[in-house]
Amino acid sequence: MKRGGELQRGSGLVRRSALGRVPKMGRADGAREAIEAMAFPKRKSMKRSRSVMTPLRKSAQGEGCTIQKVGACLHDPKTVVLVHMRWLGDCGGSLKPTDLQAVYACSGCNRWTDSPTPAETADRAAYEAERDFYCLRALVRTQLRMVAKGLITVKGIAV
Repeated sequence: MKRGGELQRGSGLVRRSALGRVPKMGRADGAREAIEAMAFPKRKSMKRSRSVMTPLRKSAQGEGCTIQKVGACLHDPKTVVLVHMRWLGDCGGSLKPTDLQAVYACSGCNRWTDSPTPAETADRAAYEAERDFYCLRALVRTQLRMVAKGLITVKGIAV
């Protein structure tokens, strides 16, 4: 079945996503202005979406790494950020999990959890078991630190 509206080579028309077909114009004869005149009204430029710096994310500054993976950890508080653990679920597409599913991790441990090298994942099951051990231990450590700082309150526990 032939699709209608196919463009043929040499037809003098080009396809533009928002404009449909427009005549080809060289740069010297004002193609940009002609296309903009035929286009839809110009929209306001969208601001870049930046992640909101929540108190829990700010609390990672100057903290020690809680993952402390042997061979990956840099032990440098300057590189520690709040790292979200996506493989635990509750996220997808461009959504991050909540800040309660995150740990304080240095850039070395963050790389190890997010994008391991092929050598590290040669045995995928062993890598995932090791990652889960280090990260779940780090999750407990991180949440204890947050409770001690008063960032998380849990009814019924003594600090």
